Amino acid sequence: MAMKTVWFWKGPPLSSKWSVVAAYATDEHPHPSTVEGDVCPTKSEAHSSCSIDKNGNLVVTLLDEQFSLVPDLWYVLEETTSPTDMVALHAMTGGAFPNGTVVATGDINKFGFKVSDRVGFVKWFRKDSRLQQVSVGENWRRMRISTALISVADMVVKSGDYGPHLNGGDITTTDGEELRKAWIKSSRVTPRIGSVEN
Repeated sequence: MAMKTVWFWKGPPLSSKWSVVAAYATDEHPHPSTVEGDVCPTKSEAHSSCSIDKNGNLVVTLLDEQFSLVPDLWYVLEETTSPTDMVALHAMTGGAFPNGTVVATGDINKFGFKVSDRVGFVKWFRKDSRLQQVSVGENWRRMRISTALISVADMVVKSGDYGPHLNGGDITTTDGEELRKAWIKSSRVTPRIGSVEN
């Protein structure tokens, strides 16, 4: 199944860190453009949206039917600056936080977060939001987790200060090529550099 392309509405601030954002799969605006303003410019049903919880964590709600197979997940947002500014979003299970909650790594150390606990992750360059890696654990594939990861990462990027819209596909692995094919109708897919890496 191809990943749906979307446009975004970015509304007023939710906190000092996050703003209201919703994504729409309609043809009302170019994909993946962003319409900014205090009032939502459409009455259409959202593909995904966000809010914040009482602790100030971003909470992303995935509303489209393409997410029906995705298990309940919460997310760890990780930022690194060396050797370059990168952002990673790790998908987690286990119910430590409600479905869709995005928690910064600094807030999660008390839960003993380990990379081995995640079911998948997406990583991108902060400056231009170019995808560096998307990975889903072998036992968690065929549940549309990569679609959920990219959609939640989109909301993180738009709601916070994490670059423009996600884009990529210039260099892919064999598995990454399947994701590129699913996203092929999107203007976010960048021209290939060389052949598929193994």
